[in-house]
Amino acid sequence: MARHEVWEEVYLVEGAMHDLTLERTFTAGMYACRPPGMPHGPWTSPDGVTMLVITYS
Repeated sequence: MARHEVWEEVYLVEGAMHDLTLERTFTAGMYACRPPGMPHGPWTSPDGVTMLVITYS
């Protein structure tokens, strides 16, 4: 399970990803904002995914 020390914003541009911890699939057009220290992942993407990921402190 990953944890970052910075803010992370993720926008799924196309495709989909499945978060194994949450047992939830996220698809194109969805957005997530993770504060520092928030656990997330691991994830899989059998058909591929394109994401825009922005991190900042």
